[in-house]
Amino acid sequence: PGGGGDVQSVEVDSLSLVRPRSVGVEQLGLWALRQAGLEEQLQALGLTGPQRAAAVGLIIGRMAAPGSERATHQWLARRSGLGELLEVDFEAMSPMQLYRTSDILLRHRAALEGHLFITVLAYQFVQLIRHRLAAHGIHERWSTLRDTLAGQCRVTATFNRGDGRTLYVRKTTRPEPDQARIYQALGADPARGGVQKTIV
Repeated sequence: PGGGGDVQSVEVDSLSLVRPRSVGVEQLGLWALRQAGLEEQLQALGLTGPQRAAAVGLIIGRMAAPGSERATHQWLARRSGLGELLEVDFEAMSPMQLYRTSDILLRHRAALEGHLFITVLAYQFVQLIRHRLAAHGIHERWSTLRDTLAGQCRVTATFNRGDGRTLYVRKTTRPEPDQARIYQALGADPARGGVQKTIV
């Protein structure tokens, strides 16, 4: 009462939760990339917006779900919420775009601090995260941190309204205490992506 929020009449029993996409490791990866200024470096090297998004997807994919570029593409398109955090549609991005971006990164490896194997970059960002967490008394291995964060996701709640239309609300789940402790140590936003509401 008195909150002034968006109040709507819905059929509570019609609630359905769909399209879960992980965002925990993705948020830490974005934090690390921004700490290192990687996005600015990629822009300075002339990479287009889609190429920068693909590069970020490749690196964070290697951090969250190590595998081939093909496996990374499937992870980005089907399991990860990184695209929402970047406002990029990875489902519409072809695997070839990832392969080409990987080649571009290799051509610029000297400018990117002498590296450009994606695995090396991913490793550097993992170490940056772990170093900052260790300063706050969090000493878990990366695999443990990754497992801890894996449960946080973005999900769509759908409700039937009394007028026959459907309300869709997409939101990031509230972090569990262990997840919140990690975000607080990094000063990272635990609920990136905001709330998206649609009525159809």
